[in-house]
Amino acid sequence: MSMDAIKHRTKEKKSSVNWRPRIIRIFLVGLCFYIAAIFFMNDKTNLIFCEKVDGKFNAVNSADTFPVGNVTLLVKSSSAFKTSRLLFSTYKIEQGTEQLIDRLPIGINPEWNVCVNPGVPFFEKGKYKIVVSKKDKAVIAEGIVKIR
Repeated sequence: MSMDAIKHRTKEKKSSVNWRPRIIRIFLVGLCFYIAAIFFMNDKTNLIFCEKVDGKFNAVNSADTFPVGNVTLLVKSSSAFKTSRLLFSTYKIEQGTEQLIDRLPIGINPEWNVCVNPGVPFFEKGKYKIVVSKKDKAVIAEGIVKIR
């Protein structure tokens, strides 16, 4: 057999590759990632700004703008926090930059799915970002509040 015949035969084998199993495998791997993302994104945690919290942990007069003074922060999750401490970090937003102005750790029961930080003082008008994280620094919620 000549070299040209061998090259021609090799090209024929490569062009007859069955792509169907590869495409199915790629589709199944993608589907697995999609399902995993939905599963892990189901754990929803909200940060709510309000005047106070009632006895059933519902926000009273929630808003994103408040007058200078105290604001209550309510963190609600669809599942247990699974940590013994939440860290509330407050940043003042000015001209597109965030400056850390306060950091407050709050001890909690790891089985809780609600945490209240009552009476957080805001003494100056402006825009503030609150970041709530676990003790391993994983951010679980954040929000922006305006103080007028």
